[in-house]
Amino acid sequence: MKFLKQKKGFTLAEILIASAILSFFALGFAQITLLVQRMAFDSQGKIEVTENIRKFTSHISRDARPARVMLVYQGMPSVPADLNTSERLADGQTGDLAVFVHAIPQPINEVNPGEPQQFYLSRVIAYARIPGSEGQGPVVRFERRLIEANTLLVDIDPGETLSIADNQTINQILAEMLIDGQAQRREVVELSRGLANGRLFYFFRDSALVINGEIVQGNRVRRVTNTYNFTVNRQG
Repeated sequence: MKFLKQKKGFTLAEILIASAILSFFALGFAQITLLVQRMAFDSQGKIEVTENIRKFTSHISRDARPARVMLVYQGMPSVPADLNTSERLADGQTGDLAVFVHAIPQPINEVNPGEPQQFYLSRVIAYARIPGSEGQGPVVRFERRLIEANTLLVDIDPGETLSIADNQTINQILAEMLIDGQAQRREVVELSRGLANGRLFYFFRDSALVINGEIVQGNRVRRVTNTYNFTVNRQG
């Protein structure tokens, strides 16, 4: 009678060692996978941040260059009274609302002898950073085109102070744009933080605007940021 040979199995120690080795490799693979995912997330985030900066720079430069008047306010108003003259910032101050007033000159044949040439308001464009509780928020572009032929920006030369009548005209238009919703609205930056005393726009000599901020991309778990600092000039 032949006896069957008893097959030898794995000992407990061998099983434990094999499990430890497998766990080690599984943990290493998981860490590598997580690292690759983070690198891909960061890379995509940097691409999106760079593209946001490029678009923002292009948009605001295009709107600022032909502006007849450039204005800066502390921030997005909640009531029309917030747009009074005292809220308008002077040279060297920072705010979160930049306004560009476009105007076309009155035809020469309509100018009375001895009177200065006036200007018709054609467009009012505003860029507002709307910060949330953490100081971050989107940058929104507002635009209103004016077709009323009698909307005059009276006797305005670059660098001059607006008259009371002009203040009322522009403040009324801004109130309609920003508060009453009578304007085209488009988000140009999803999330931004102001770095100029906590605000985005630094007003410089009534004809230049320094934009100093940080664009934030991502979520609460992981974010990608990049700072930007550029100047736009009014040449209108």
